[in-house]
Order: sequence, then structure tokens, then C-alpha cells
Amino acid sequence: MESLEGLIKRPTGKKTEDEVVKVPNCFICMDKGFILYQELVEWYTAEKVARCTCEKGNEYRYEGQECTKNKSNYRIPVITEIMDPVEIAQSNYAKWYERNKNKKGFQEALEEIKMRKG
Repeated sequence: MESLEGLIKRPTGKKTEDEVVKVPNCFICMDKGFILYQELVEWYTAEKVARCTCEKGNEYRYEGQECTKNKSNYRIPVITEIMDPVEIAQSNYAKWYERNKNKKGFQEALEEIKMRKG
């Protein structure tokens, strides 16, 4: 399994209209399979992870109580246990839209999204 750090892409600051518009399969996790969130734990803010409901999210499924050896209480919760995935998807879609609206192929990308919804 890839490390979480290896999956997080840092912005380069370079923006061109010639970039290809990539439509994510999942607007909840943007195809990462997980969502990072912050939670207040006692006196500090902890960064935690939840897995997505999409196919990629299944790669991060972990339930410590289901282990045959060395059972633990550790687990990676599904995002629906933590927050509303629809709100996350709407926010991510709005950000995706703003980042891509001036790129070539944007209208085709919108059509692709419409076709997926059926």
C-alpha cells in the first residue's frame, strides 16, 4: 500500500490553459481514496483520516477487531461516520470547476460528468 504522503499532490504554482482537464471519478476524495480532517482531541487538534465510500476507498479499509492475530481497537472509519460526503463533494466540485473552467476541454469534461450521472 502506498503511503498517504505519497498520494498527496502539492500545488506547483504553474497554471496553463493547455493543461488537460482531468475529471475525477470521485468528487468526495478526488480519487485519493481517503479524506483528511481535523478533530479536537483533548487540548490539541489532531489530523485524522477517513476512507472514502468509492472503490479506491476500499484500499484503505482497516478494522482492527477483524484481525485474526493481534486484534486492536484501531480502525479507519468511513467518511459517512464523520461528516456529510455530499457537502465534501459539492465543495470539491466547486474548487475543481474554478481550477479548470478556463482550460481547453472543459466543456467536454462537463459533458462527461453529465453522462456519468445518467
